[in-house]
Amino acid sequence: MADQLPVQCLLTLDDDEEKVSLTLPMRVIAIDPDNVYELETPATVKGIRLVVRVSADKRGALEMQTNYTGLDAGQALSYARFANALRKVQGSFVVSAYVKGRPLHLATIELPLPFEETDRTRVRDDLRFWEAMHEISKETGTRIVCPPEIKEEEINNINLVLGAVRSGWVVERIQDFTIPPTQETAENMVRVVEEEGDVLRALALVTEHETYDILGVRIDLGKCIRHIAKARLVTPLEEIRRWIASDPERREPLVTRWEPVDEAPLHVLFPEWPKPSIERVRTDLVAFQHEYGMDTEEFRRAWEAGEPQARQVEDGDIWLTLADVERALTRKI
Repeated sequence: MADQLPVQCLLTLDDDEEKVSLTLPMRVIAIDPDNVYELETPATVKGIRLVVRVSADKRGALEMQTNYTGLDAGQALSYARFANALRKVQGSFVVSAYVKGRPLHLATIELPLPFEETDRTRVRDDLRFWEAMHEISKETGTRIVCPPEIKEEEINNINLVLGAVRSGWVVERIQDFTIPPTQETAENMVRVVEEEGDVLRALALVTEHETYDILGVRIDLGKCIRHIAKARLVTPLEEIRRWIASDPERREPLVTRWEPVDEAPLHVLFPEWPKPSIERVRTDLVAFQHEYGMDTEEFRRAWEAGEPQARQVEDGDIWLTLADVERALTRKI
């Protein structure tokens, strides 16, 4: 068979669970012996390279390489799904060429293919990553393109943005956090600490435009509310007082540092995205009450008094945070 211009080929992976198909142009390369040839994706196909060796008995062998650099999230996801299907241990990979609009069978390769276990893990992780990126792209209306390199900071941002668009609520375990207060907030902070001590309860921080950089694009999630059940001010009060008394035109911005108390998690809520409904929060509260045999206010009093029965409750800080969130959502109804 002589070398030809690329023809459209239908590549199908079929097993008992799912059927995954991909249509790609492939050029035919004749090789010895007779009736043996290769189908190869041309250089114009970006993101995936396939070479299928076809024998006279319509059996074959496959080589595959992927590099999604420059592809948008939708295209990368389609290739990632196909590559992930190839890693399965049973099923068939069928190659057909379109002739006058109808698929003509060329070869069948039985799975499993000779994947290294590290390759199987990699393509599975690639699929999960591009499913997440495609969901973020679709939900935010942002075109996301795969860069040559993905930074660790971007992975953290992706996980947070994904949680925001899915539920409007992300929980973070943190060692400390900072608040850059305004003049008024700093004055209120000093007053509250002087009156109540350096541990504040139900601390909420509001950001009007929360943005995250992901794969070279900036995504604005809108209003963000950070809530923590209990936190201790680490920045000395005297430092805050000096900043308040200084010249607003000449001073640097103040950044105060805080630490969670009792390992309280930081709850990050995004009201403009599907936020936790009051019904869901109340369902979770009822589940806590039934499991531990006390109502929420009774538990709060016992927790704040340091009673062993309350302190032994796993995720007790989350229970209290849910109560605070219910109170906040109720005020908005």
